[in-house]
Amino acid sequence: MGSKSQHALAVGIGVGASLISYYLLPELDWVALAFIGMSGFVSVHLPAIQQPSSSSYWMVRCVSIIAAICIPLIMYAYRPSDLLIAWLATYLLFQGAWWIVDRISLYRDYTHSLSAIIGLPSFISLAAYISLDLNAVLPVFLASSTGYVVQLLTEQRQKSGLETTGFLSK
Repeated sequence: MGSKSQHALAVGIGVGASLISYYLLPELDWVALAFIGMSGFVSVHLPAIQQPSSSSYWMVRCVSIIAAICIPLIMYAYRPSDLLIAWLATYLLFQGAWWIVDRISLYRDYTHSLSAIIGLPSFISLAAYISLDLNAVLPVFLASSTGYVVQLLTEQRQKSGLETTGFLSK
């Protein structure tokens, strides 16, 4: 799948997930809605992170760096001493998580397995559970799972040759 169409699909999933959550759960604040949108956006890129040279790998890595800075800032902005400790802990978790992802990505087609389809959106939901209201955890999981599965189906459709013309062929 081309990078431009993959980014368009990612933006569509992210914005759609945020809008649906906004209308179904009006009590969610802007931070939760942004997190839901970003989880939908990132999940479209997750199936293609096996190659460190791919744009999806670097997109997910950049978003995770931004999350590693912003999530502690949102949680501990009122106490700077806790903020410094939270940034240190987040940095260590970030480095450890990317070390694991790099090791897992050595196995061919891991991101297309059932354990990855369930596990990777669950890790995104774990971040939502830690930093957001409990009402936002299910929408985050649904947004990330939907984006992940839609991307896998799009790749499968492209590989099988069913795609003729249209939005995703460009």
